[in-house]
Amino acid sequence: MLLTMTNDGKKPTGLPAWSRPEVIRAWEDARLARYRAMTPEQRAELFAVLCRAATQISMSKPIPRGTERFRLPLPESTIRLWQRLRGGYHWRRPRS
Repeated sequence: MLLTMTNDGKKPTGLPAWSRPEVIRAWEDARLARYRAMTPEQRAELFAVLCRAATQISMSKPIPRGTERFRLPLPESTIRLWQRLRGGYHWRRPRS
């Protein structure tokens, strides 16, 4: 097992090297890169797939039957804010 070094570079901290913040950040960046590069249409398609999967899972359980009919109405202020945010959104491909 690789160990990280302390600030003085002399003694190991006992933590594995993969637990360093910069290593974790690089791993997360690599893992999320494909999602960051998605167009809004691709994100919407993935979101729809996830929603269908969540519905199938919840409907397969005996207790939540009928929950698909339960919806809280959104306040008018939230709807206006959502429309304003969506109107100002312009997708651009992330920098490499």
